Amino acid sequence: MRPLKVSQQPSGCQPLYSLVDSSMTASGQAEDTGNAPATLLSPALVERVRAFAGGRNVPTLQGDVGRGERTSSAKKFSYGKNSETDFQDKAIRDLDVARRTAERSEAIDALAQQINFYPVETLMKIWVAAEDLVQETAAIEARNAGFILLNASALHTGLASEERMRFFEMIIIPVGATSLNSQVKALNSLSDSGQNLDPFKPRLASFLNKTIKSQFESVMRKRAEIKNLSNRPSKMFLPEEAGLEALLNLTSDMIVSNPDVYSSDDAFILVGRILWVAQKTTSETTVKGAVSILAVLIGLSKFPIQHLKTSIEVLCAVTCTVGELTDLAWHCLLTILQVPTYQTKSLGILLEILSKSPQDRKSSTVRGALEMVKHLFFVQGREGLPAVSSTQLIIGLWEIHFKLQRECLQIINVLLRDEQFAVKVSDGAWGIVIKILFTATGNHHYIKDATHPANLRTTLFSRSPQVTLPDRIDKDQTVEEDILVDLKDVVKSLVSLWPSLNSKKRTDVGSFFNQFYLHITPEAAELLFQQIATEGIEIPHSVDWNAWVKNMLSHFFLDKNQSPHIRCSVLQLLKNAVANKTGDTDRRNLRQLLLHVLVSLEIEHCVQVANEVAALAITWLLSAAIDDVEPTVRALRLIVGLEDECPANLSTLHVSKEPIVNTVTTSLVRLFLQCLNSSARKATIVYDALVDLAANKDEAPNARLTAMKLLTRLRCDSSHAILVIPTPDSLNLAATLCRTEDSAFPTNMNRLHGEQSSLNDEQSITRMGRTSKTSTSRPNTRSASGQERVSKPTPPLWMYPGGKGLPDDPHTEPSDVLFVATPESDQKLTLRIRDWLEAMIGILQQRGDWEIYSYVLVHLPSQLSNSSLFSNAAPHIRLLRSIISDQLVGRKFHSPPTSTGVKDGDVALCLFQSLIMLLGYSDHFARGEQDAIVRTLLFGIGAWDRVMKTCIHALTVCCHEIPLSITRSLNGILQKMVQIITQSNLAMDILEFLGGLARLPDVHANLTEDELRTVFAICTKHLEISREQRYKLSGPELGASYTSTRQSGLSADFGSISDSSQSTDAYKDLPQYVFALAYHVITFWFLSLKLADRSKHVGWITSRLASKDHVNGEIMEEQSQVTLDMMHRTAYLDLGETIPVTNFQPSDGKIARKSWLLGLCILTIETAVGTGLTQITKRQASGTTYAMYQQHTAPLPPHHEPAPSDIMSSTHGPESRINALPNHIFLQLTSTIAPMPTPMEPICLPDDDATKRAIASFDRNDTVDGYRVGVIYVGNNQSSEAEILANSSGSKTFDALLAGIGTKVQLKSASFNTQGLDRVADSDGTHTYAWRDRVTEIVYHVPTMMPTDLESDAQCVSKKRLIGNDFVNVVFNESGLPYKFDTISSQFNYVNIVITPDALLVPNTASYPKGDQVTTDGTRFQVQTVSNPSFPQISPAASYKLISAKALPGLVRQLALNASVFSHVWVDREGGEHVSSWRNRLREIVRLRQRFANTGTSVSARFPGVKGDKTYVDGDKFTGIVAMSGLAEEEGILGGLDFSRWAGPNPPLA
Repeated sequence: MRPLKVSQQPSGCQPLYSLVDSSMTASGQAEDTGNAPATLLSPALVERVRAFAGGRNVPTLQGDVGRGERTSSAKKFSYGKNSETDFQDKAIRDLDVARRTAERSEAIDALAQQINFYPVETLMKIWVAAEDLVQETAAIEARNAGFILLNASALHTGLASEERMRFFEMIIIPVGATSLNSQVKALNSLSDSGQNLDPFKPRLASFLNKTIKSQFESVMRKRAEIKNLSNRPSKMFLPEEAGLEALLNLTSDMIVSNPDVYSSDDAFILVGRILWVAQKTTSETTVKGAVSILAVLIGLSKFPIQHLKTSIEVLCAVTCTVGELTDLAWHCLLTILQVPTYQTKSLGILLEILSKSPQDRKSSTVRGALEMVKHLFFVQGREGLPAVSSTQLIIGLWEIHFKLQRECLQIINVLLRDEQFAVKVSDGAWGIVIKILFTATGNHHYIKDATHPANLRTTLFSRSPQVTLPDRIDKDQTVEEDILVDLKDVVKSLVSLWPSLNSKKRTDVGSFFNQFYLHITPEAAELLFQQIATEGIEIPHSVDWNAWVKNMLSHFFLDKNQSPHIRCSVLQLLKNAVANKTGDTDRRNLRQLLLHVLVSLEIEHCVQVANEVAALAITWLLSAAIDDVEPTVRALRLIVGLEDECPANLSTLHVSKEPIVNTVTTSLVRLFLQCLNSSARKATIVYDALVDLAANKDEAPNARLTAMKLLTRLRCDSSHAILVIPTPDSLNLAATLCRTEDSAFPTNMNRLHGEQSSLNDEQSITRMGRTSKTSTSRPNTRSASGQERVSKPTPPLWMYPGGKGLPDDPHTEPSDVLFVATPESDQKLTLRIRDWLEAMIGILQQRGDWEIYSYVLVHLPSQLSNSSLFSNAAPHIRLLRSIISDQLVGRKFHSPPTSTGVKDGDVALCLFQSLIMLLGYSDHFARGEQDAIVRTLLFGIGAWDRVMKTCIHALTVCCHEIPLSITRSLNGILQKMVQIITQSNLAMDILEFLGGLARLPDVHANLTEDELRTVFAICTKHLEISREQRYKLSGPELGASYTSTRQSGLSADFGSISDSSQSTDAYKDLPQYVFALAYHVITFWFLSLKLADRSKHVGWITSRLASKDHVNGEIMEEQSQVTLDMMHRTAYLDLGETIPVTNFQPSDGKIARKSWLLGLCILTIETAVGTGLTQITKRQASGTTYAMYQQHTAPLPPHHEPAPSDIMSSTHGPESRINALPNHIFLQLTSTIAPMPTPMEPICLPDDDATKRAIASFDRNDTVDGYRVGVIYVGNNQSSEAEILANSSGSKTFDALLAGIGTKVQLKSASFNTQGLDRVADSDGTHTYAWRDRVTEIVYHVPTMMPTDLESDAQCVSKKRLIGNDFVNVVFNESGLPYKFDTISSQFNYVNIVITPDALLVPNTASYPKGDQVTTDGTRFQVQTVSNPSFPQISPAASYKLISAKALPGLVRQLALNASVFSHVWVDREGGEHVSSWRNRLREIVRLRQRFANTGTSVSARFPGVKGDKTYVDGDKFTGIVAMSGLAEEEGILGGLDFSRWAGPNPPLA
């Protein structure tokens, strides 16, 4: 069936009735017909009508068919050219009635060819013999022969009216239906094809009307007969139809040539007959003839209005059924509609056709009417046609759309192409249009069981047996193609109109799209989903929700050809359903649908879609029941586990599955974060899946890393509640493996060619010098030539911090429902964190993908620092320790790919960091395991330059955590220190380690003399190196020699890297610190020796304290002198500090005082002159000694003669008696009569005010180095300076720390240096904590012990006055927040030692009494030294360490002491070097000598021991060059300084 389109509708056609008011005769001349309303057709249109009316020649008579068979027998009837008489006579004889019909027929055939050559008279005489052949009673064969003769006779040119009438009478004699064709042919010849109707014109109309009726009835009967035949042919030509066709064509020709042939009555009858014929016939040729007549009558205005309705119906039907007549019928309808008197009625008829009930109308008629109404709507009154309103058209469509779906779709599509139509049409009419679309498309919108495209049903779905996908029925098998085409056109039109539609119309369109979703375009689908989201359009009522959504998924989501946006929009439907559907049935349906969607990910390669699927899964799982969570998570996990391969039909896309797999993993991470505070069970299910994924080496690396980014961020608080930190503090380890922005860029190409042992390379803070970014894992190989092959660099899969590590920001508070498993917890309700630890252990053992391995290396130490997290994983902790030790000692760890620029030492450094963190778990390890840790650290010293500093720092921690293991390995440790003694970059670390060890006598109590000598040797060697550095000029050499290694950078902390500017000035001053530190260590170790052993080492130490000057002379520096002085005071005495005696009795008499400079000490003797009781005060650089001296005088014998003094005493009383003077005591103790060089003679100090002031000034110098350290408590959720300083108390743990690092002392009237704390009025508190040994003293400034008056001092300025001036602060942070260095701002705060309970990571929202939240039992702490940005990082705790409660106080005190010493060195760096208290005291003594002696004693004296040097005499200026006039020993003055030589060995004890 040919579709009707607007382009096929003729426009601008000239109306037939508007032609010239004349009629054309046969000759072409116009003549008046006498009928006023009649008009004539134009010649062109006449030809047109004739072409339709006489489309083919009149069929040959049946008798003519056999004419060729009678050719031979007809020869005997040949007429030739005879005379008229002969011709006439022969014809009459041949036609004699007595002859057989066949012979007469043969004669007629011959006669018809010659008859026109003879006169009419002859013709008429012949007809006398043949007239019986045309009678009604004649046989059919005879009548056919007669019509042949009639036809030939009618063509005779000489016929007059009489002959013509006679022939007409013969022709119209009734004949059988089969002979009508011959009859019409004869009539056609007689009328010259209808042009000459004289003289039978009046009778012609009646004949034609009657014949048309009778002939069509015959045709109908014949058709009925054939229809009843069992073996009827499919197609058959009927002679009856041929005759009817010829008759209709002749009638049309006659009317065209003679418009007046039909009167009004005859025309009424004719139109009625032809309309009846047109309605009843099934022959297109018959319809063709009928329409031709109707067209002529309409054109001549002879159309009877009584037949208007039927005519319009027929013409409408013809326009849609007879292709050849479409144009003519269309013009007929236009002509009728252009007649003003017909317009209203005609339009009404058209609309009535559309409004008839379906059973009362033919589809062809309706189609034609619909086409005309549509045409009238678009013409809108132009061309003289009536206008049709949009409402009329829409109502018309509504009436017929049930039957003519496609036609309605076409018309509506045309309407919708006009944007103005959509704007102007009312909402009600628009709603009707949409309803028409609903019905006009029938049931083609919905395909039951359509759930998945057939081409996507692959074996991949067998991986999820719980998911079943019904087969998809191809829509083209059930939907007519033409309907689909039109429907798609309508959809496109509606999409283009969408912006101009109001809300109501959009709702209607959305409903339509929703109904026919299987056939809408992606653009329409997008609008549908948008409308569903905003308007909540209901789903079709004819289907259940589950099937509807399944089909939507099938058509739009599972079809990979759809745009990602459309596919994602479909998923929003499920999201909305998850939010709105309730009940068990809905839940089961949702789960099944969701599993369908998840299965599709197996062949998904669009990351955007995968993200939406993942988000959908999360939305579902958050509200799903537990029973639904497990299979869903299992499905997600299964998808992640698929191999990275494409289906066969997608293999040409060259796309990777890994982004999709990573997307699914991201969804699991997001789900865990969202379930963390809502459902412990769901969170554990997801956690198990993530751990399984991360541990599986066959998974995609990206997906594993995504899971690990969450798992490495897991922590727990003190109540074991799980939380996720936003960023792991692993920056510096990441830099070690070139996983930070700074460390990833190449600046030093030499780093690729092997590990550099040079100091410069090993002291760079961060690894620079990279040729490429990290590549994926690949074993190191070497070519045949032995040269290392550099693998092609590839971009690393992770960087630090690398943007947002988690898909969502984690909660800032711990979970209320999820806890880590502990030995006492219910395993079913807690997180088995040991599974994750086991997974990390497996990764370390597998040594597979470098990306995965390196990620664990960097992040494992940080997670281990939260020891509470692994409280139930003691066996795994022990296993981890064993694996790390084995890999390090056996060098069995994963070697990095060559293209990364990372070296084995870098990997070892990361492993050592994890091992060091395990020191905090020392209570988990047996003795042998603890010893193994120390052995591993010792192995690291010397194995890799990169790890030496780290290992030494770790040994410092071991001294406090596992001291017995240090004791058992101490000899090996000292030997390692000796081996690396030349590496000056490690001097600080070695000396700090030895200094801390010296204060742990239980650890080194078993050292032998040789081992102790090794300690002193290490110190003196570093003194030599330090002296060399100190005497060098500041410049590139100094900076190059003390450039920080990456360990130094690492020591900043895991979370930050020190600015390079920190180290520039710092390392210029490091030789000064090493110099001071070496002397300190000598002092500490000498004092730690047993008293009986000290003198044994004096000579050895003394011989190595002198240095060489520029001329190779021996120099005894100030620090060496005070060290000697210290040994001088303590080699044979270990009673500690002395105090002066103030208990002279009046009976002792008056007190005489005298002071001398004796060598490098001030000797003051106070003697009771009466009794001789004497207090001797010896002021040395290293201390002041008070001693009592009294001569035991025997009683005078009776015979003793009293001395004059005795007489005087008896005369004046005992109080005035003088029996002893200080000078005697001085001489008795210091000299003999042996000569003494003048420069070395004691100097008696005058007893004047200046001397007294000088001695008083000397006494104000402490005998120990004093330091002040702030100890700050940060309470729960505190972050500002004011609220921190306002604390008036701390927790029990804080109090325990104070008690561990010092002793509580009273401030009022304190005899020691309180370091600025008031000791008069208690304005800074009544007590504080302090610590002291024989060398140093620390006074702690504790704000919680200071008065707090927030009303008068809201900002706690009084506390800030003290804390702000402390170089070093210990910050006990229980806030749950990171402590920022500048929280308490001060230009003098250089170092903060931050202590954080390992499980108190966030502010605690629980309500508990302050001070009771934490106990020290089993508590571990993270300790980290954080420095001012301008200050270098040198502490062993610069990278935070995990410390147990028992080891915490000792380590913190040592860190604070070292930091204080360094801070003083650092502060004084501009003015030279830091001068200790002992050196100040020495300088005071030297200044007295310079003032009162006639010699100028130099602080640094040169003592050459060469014979023959000049001897100085009285009055000479002392230059520091001293010769002993032959009394000096051969080896020089250094030998003379060894006082142990003349002091002698220790005496035996009685």
